[in-house]
Amino acid sequence: MTIWQKILDAIVAGNISDKMIPPYVKALDFPMIASWGDRHVTLEWPVNDAMHQGTGMVFGGFISALADYAAGSVMLTIIGDRDLFFTNNLEIEYKRPIRSGIVYVRAEIVAEADSKVTVEVSFKNDKGDVYSTARVNQTHYSP
Repeated sequence: MTIWQKILDAIVAGNISDKMIPPYVKALDFPMIASWGDRHVTLEWPVNDAMHQGTGMVFGGFISALADYAAGSVMLTIIGDRDLFFTNNLEIEYKRPIRSGIVYVRAEIVAEADSKVTVEVSFKNDKGDVYSTARVNQTHYSP
C-alpha cells in the first residue's frame, strides 16, 4: 500500500489531521472522500448555498473545480509514493442544474497510456440522475 493509499484510508475513516488537508480544499469547502477502491473514488457533496449563483443554481465554475479535485483524488489510487501528476485538460458537460441535496461525485480512471491518464467524473443525485460529467486528462510522472 502506498503512502497515498494510506492517506485515502485515513480520509475515509475521518482520521486525517487538519494540516494534511490542502488549503484550497478548505477554502472551497470541498467534501472529503467518502470511499475509494481500485482506480475510483466517491465524494458525497452536500450542496452549499454559498456556491449558488443568482438564480439558485450552483455556479458552473465550482462544479468544474470539484471535478478537477475528484480527478486528482483518484490519481492517489495509482501513483507511487514519490510520483506526481497534473491536470492537462478538463472538459465538462452540464446536463441539468444542481440546486440542493446530496450530490455523489465519482471519479474513475478509464484509460492509461504511458504517462497519460484519463479520468471520467460524474455528478449524480441519489436516484442516479446525472447532473454533469467531466473528462479529465492527467499527466503522471516521477521527478
